[in-house]
Amino acid sequence: MLEINFLCIFTTIKRGIILNRIQLFGKDKNIKYDNKREI
Repeated sequence: MLEINFLCIFTTIKRGIILNRIQLFGKDKNIKYDNKREI
């Protein structure tokens, strides 16, 4: 049971990190586009 719980926690943390990276890249792209529009 402990091993299964550990794997579930590990996979959820990995997914969270990947989602955060995708969100950060999306924000960076949006900021770049906004800057181009302002200029």
